[in-house]
Amino acid sequence: MGYKSVCLECRKAYNNFLDLDSHKKEVCPDCGESMFFLSHLFKPPKRTDHKKWKVVKFLVESGFNYYHTYTMIEPGVYMQMGKYPETMKEAEEFVKTFCSIRR
Repeated sequence: MGYKSVCLECRKAYNNFLDLDSHKKEVCPDCGESMFFLSHLFKPPKRTDHKKWKVVKFLVESGFNYYHTYTMIEPGVYMQMGKYPETMKEAEEFVKTFCSIRR
């Protein structure tokens, strides 16, 4: 299973294979900024879709790296929470909900 190296400044994502032995900090080949490692589940928006990239940046900076997200519906029973939000309003609610659950 792999991951994606994502530059939030250039709005680019590169597919990579996960090699834990050589896992290193990557920098964007275009701008030199640090890249984020996101799950293979991440579907990058078009580079020109600034609103969706703003949502991605907000989620990543809030600690969500596009892995499966679960919530507890009763003790010991978890439910997967579908797809990640696509609008800033949805993202703010998502972060508020899941950050309170994760702590």
